[in-house]
Amino acid sequence: MRVTTRGTKRKAIVAPAVAVRSQLSLSAIACALKAAIPAHLVDALTKHYVLAKEHDLVDDFHGVESNVGLFCEAAIRICASVASVSFKDIGDNSFKFEVAYQSVQATSASAANDSIRLLIPHILKSAYTIRSRRGVDHVGLVQPNHIDARIMMASGDWAMAEFTRLYLNVQPKEAQAIIEALVERKIPIVEKVAGQLVFLEAGFELGERIVIALYAHVTPLSRSEIVAAIKAPPASAYRKFIELEAESFIVIDGQAVHLTSLGKKLAESLILSKKVAL
Repeated sequence: MRVTTRGTKRKAIVAPAVAVRSQLSLSAIACALKAAIPAHLVDALTKHYVLAKEHDLVDDFHGVESNVGLFCEAAIRICASVASVSFKDIGDNSFKFEVAYQSVQATSASAANDSIRLLIPHILKSAYTIRSRRGVDHVGLVQPNHIDARIMMASGDWAMAEFTRLYLNVQPKEAQAIIEALVERKIPIVEKVAGQLVFLEAGFELGERIVIALYAHVTPLSRSEIVAAIKAPPASAYRKFIELEAESFIVIDGQAVHLTSLGKKLAESLILSKKVAL
């Protein structure tokens, strides 16, 4: 299978905007946290986590680092609150992350769960140190902004999943699935209606619809979910899955279909120009 371009000069690929996918999932996390934690801290935590994820999806490294830093400030305050440690509240310019971190670390085992006292603070400190010590405008032979942002976002993901695990009382795998489902790419040719992807424009071939559906959903879809979204006969769709995997656009893992980085680039080209065909 070969990707071709019809017409003249191909436009530059620009990542589309993103938006919160599941307000129910986000609300569930927030409500569970607010049962034990001051609401304004939870609001700050979820706000900056979602903003960081949105910037991460469009490779805005400065936005990732800035919002993960603010997420860390909200999260360490939450740890302090749960461990009954005094802290400088949001809006107090005298707040120092290190002071709050050391205060939480100094608590006894009876003060709170070890995740609150030790594990989450350690992860937050590593991410916050990168933001504070490295900055976002340094230059090197590799792309440190990219590396730093990925480490910081992974730290934010882990901390958010751990809060979710503790306060929604779910297993780590389920907590991670909830976190991964919080954001999605918002693109002009696909819309989610009643939980199902709907193509708003015709003219895309079968393979194109598959990669666009996966790109819009962010997290992997099952083969049956893709078939329902693209409105194709299952036999035809399954043959196309095999072709796409052979060309490294997707990876099939049991029933789950994953989009590769090559597939992501193809989807972005299709969304932008609508001049690329499989």
